[in-house]
Amino acid sequence: MDRSTIVVFVGLLGDIFVMLFFMFFGNEEERRSEIICSLVFTAVIAVGVFGEFIYGCEGERRNIEIQAIFSADTARLEGEAATANERAAQAEKETAELYALTAPCRLTLDQQKAIRQELNKFAGRRVIVSSYGLDGEGAGLGTQIIYILNASHIYVVDQLASTTVYVSHQLSQDEALRRI
Repeated sequence: MDRSTIVVFVGLLGDIFVMLFFMFFGNEEERRSEIICSLVFTAVIAVGVFGEFIYGCEGERRNIEIQAIFSADTARLEGEAATANERAAQAEKETAELYALTAPCRLTLDQQKAIRQELNKFAGRRVIVSSYGLDGEGAGLGTQIIYILNASHIYVVDQLASTTVYVSHQLSQDEALRRI
């Protein structure tokens, strides 16, 4: 409770006291004293009300300052959130691109059907399907190809994951790659 409220309360009690006192104990001659006392306590009430007005104005000013700070912080945080969302969207896009680049090579069912139809004219022939050792993607794709070839009645020699490349430590990397 601020001091202005106390002043208003004291002024009201004084004014009530003056009215009751002069109503029960006063006479016509003391009427002037009653008016003066009432004016004094009414002035005290007015001072208290003015103090409350000043405190109210100060509270409103501070509230406006707090709202301005809050609005500025909110705008700043919204900007940071928008930037973070943009960065997250870019990261998701880059991640999808990386997944696409590193996704294993596989044939869809439609691709398998189309290849099978084209290979039917080679039925009865013999082919070798091979891949490098430790090449999981090559072995997976090779398995699909062997299935398609078998379905087209082509005899398959399965040599998946059977080829191993050895590189001598005496060769430079460029030389080793040329020999492969």
